[in-house]
Order: sequence, then structure tokens, then C-alpha cells
Amino acid sequence: PAVMVACGCNYTLVLTTAGLVWSCGHGNDGQLGHGNTADQLVLMLVAAKYFRRTHIVMVAAGFAHSVVLGAEGGVWTWGLNMDGQLGHMNRQDGAHGSARQAFADSPGPRGVGR
Repeated sequence: PAVMVACGCNYTLVLTTAGLVWSCGHGNDGQLGHGNTADQLVLMLVAAKYFRRTHIVMVAAGFAHSVVLGAEGGVWTWGLNMDGQLGHMNRQDGAHGSARQAFADSPGPRGVGR
């Protein structure tokens, strides 16, 4: 069952009780998290490998970028990054739709996450 839904500009994220993230809609900027920039007409699972077996507890959708929060405080982001909104310390879009950890509960080599 779904426990949270977030809507961006022409796309949707759904979080399940199992901590899985699903998405569908417009994917031109990689905001769906499927590793590509294709549109998706039905809900499709965002690959759990990106979250390193972390239970996801919250999803958020921006204009064309997505953010998820893990139970232990890690944050993963993907999608449009023209203003650095992904927190990846650059302005490159989110690896063609692949989630990347932007923040962890303990500082990593970049000073903000791992």
C-alpha cells in the first residue's frame, strides 16, 4: 500500500509501506529515477540499488527533480540540476535519472554526505 505521494511538474512519486519508491509521468530531465529520460505512462519501481538497501520514509518532488529520505537520515536526489538543487556539488543533471546520495548522517569526503 502507498503511504505517501508527491507530485512534481507532470510526474508523480509514490512511496509504499515497504519503503519502495515508484514513479511515472514526464521524465525528460531524469526526475523519474529510472536511469534514463524517458516518459513512463504507468508506475515503475525506482531501482532500490540506488538507496543501498535503505528503507525510504519520505518522498518529495520539485519542478523536475526528486528527493527521498532514508530512515537513517540519508538523502538521495535525481533529476534537473541547473541551479545545483540536487546537492551534488555541481550543476550536472542527476546522472540521466539515476539517484545519487546527496547527504548522509555523517560527513563524507565532500563535507556533505558520501
